[in-house]
Amino acid sequence: MCYNDKASSILFLQQHGMIHAVRRCANNHNMVLSLNNRQDRWRCQHANCGHDIPIRQGTR
Repeated sequence: MCYNDKASSILFLQQHGMIHAVRRCANNHNMVLSLNNRQDRWRCQHANCGHDIPIRQGTR
C-alpha cells in the first residue's frame, strides 16, 4: 500500500492505532490535528488555551 499524501498516511496510521485519532489538551478541550509543511501538531482551538502537542507524542 502506497499513500501519496500526508493526510492519507495519517488516516491509515490512525485507523491502525499507531497515532491518536482524538486528543484532548491538559485542560480537557478537544484538539484538532494541524498538518503543515513545518510541523504536524495537535492544537487546542479553545480561545484561552492554545496548547499544542507534537503528533507523535504519547504514541507507540
